[in-house]
Amino acid sequence: MVDSDPRIPEQGAQIQENYAFSLQLITALDRTTRLIEHCKSVRAQLASHANAGKRVATITPELEQLGTLGQQVLDEVNAIENALHNPKAQVVYDVLAGRDGGAKLYSQLVPIYNDVQNADFAPTQPQRDRYRELDSELTRYEARYQTLREGALKEYGQALQTLGSIIAP
Repeated sequence: MVDSDPRIPEQGAQIQENYAFSLQLITALDRTTRLIEHCKSVRAQLASHANAGKRVATITPELEQLGTLGQQVLDEVNAIENALHNPKAQVVYDVLAGRDGGAKLYSQLVPIYNDVQNADFAPTQPQRDRYRELDSELTRYEARYQTLREGALKEYGQALQTLGSIIAP
C-alpha cells in the first residue's frame, strides 16, 4: 500500500474526486483517439479504391458517381479529423504555435489530464467546465461521424459493392 505524502493534509475525498475526473478524461481521450483512427481507416480505404479505379479502362457514369461520393466522404472525414487533432503537425511546436489550425480537441484534453494527474487535490471548477465543453464537442463529432457512417459512407459502400468486380483493389 502507498501512503499519502505526510506533508499534505489528509485529502482523501479530494483525491477520490481527482481519480474519478481522471477516469473521465481518459475515457474522452480514448474516444477521441478511436474516432481519429476511424477517420484514418476510412481515408486509407478510399485511397485504395481510388487507386483501383484509376486502372479501369472505361469510366462509366456509375464510376463517376462513386468517385464523387467518395470525395464527399473524404471531405467530411478530413473535416472531422482536422477538428480532433492536427494531422499535419510534425512536432509539438506545430500544435502550440497554431500552425495548421493549432491545438485541437485532443491537444486541449491532454493538458487537463496531465494537470489532474500531477495534483493531490480535487479538480478545479475551470478544469471541470473546460472538460464539459470539450466532451460536448467530442460528442458532436461522434454524432457527425455516425451520420456520415449511416449516410454517405453506407451509400458509398453499397455503390462499391455493385461495382466491386470492376475496381477490386
